[in-house]
Amino acid sequence: MAFVGRYAAYATGAIDYSTLLRDAQRSPAPVFSLEPTPATKVAVTRFVADFDRQMTASLSSASAFQTWFGRMIDLLLYDPAVGADRQCLAK
Repeated sequence: MAFVGRYAAYATGAIDYSTLLRDAQRSPAPVFSLEPTPATKVAVTRFVADFDRQMTASLSSASAFQTWFGRMIDLLLYDPAVGADRQCLAK
């Protein structure tokens, strides 16, 4: 198994892959799954439904779309909450 690189886009810092591997090797039968938990499935379903409602409303007229699009641009360009993500996208 080989890990290459580090992922440091979040305020919590880089992921220490060597520590994760060492912890996994301590188990006689380590298991890893990308299968979402039931709670994750519910959250994703809610998110998709909410997004669909927002897009339906945003595309209902040209002025509604313009308002929504303007808010998205403002969020992406100026909101400090997405500053770290904005820096990653700028690279």
